[in-house]
Amino acid sequence: GGRGGPGSSAWRPRGVLIAHMAEHRKAVTKLAVSRGGGFVVSASADETCKVWDLRRLERDVSFHSRLTYAAQPGRITCVAACDDEASVA
Repeated sequence: GGRGGPGSSAWRPRGVLIAHMAEHRKAVTKLAVSRGGGFVVSASADETCKVWDLRRLERDVSFHSRLTYAAQPGRITCVAACDDEASVA
C-alpha cells in the first residue's frame, strides 16, 4: 500500500472521459460541484469562473459553459457552490 509510487497498490482513478471543459485560457485552479449535482463551477488562472450545467452533459456533444464571471481581476484560486443550488462564492 504506499502513496502512489511505481508498483504500489495505491488507488488510481479509472473511468471514461465524459466532457472537455475547454473554454478556460489558462489552468483550472479549483472545481466545485453543487450539492444536488446540477452544476459545477470552475475557477481559473485566466481570471474567470465558469458555471457548467451538468444536466446538459448527456445531451450536448459540444459542452459549453452556461455563464462566465470575469469581473474580478487576478487569478481565482478558490470557489464554492452554496447549499441553495443557485449561488456560488
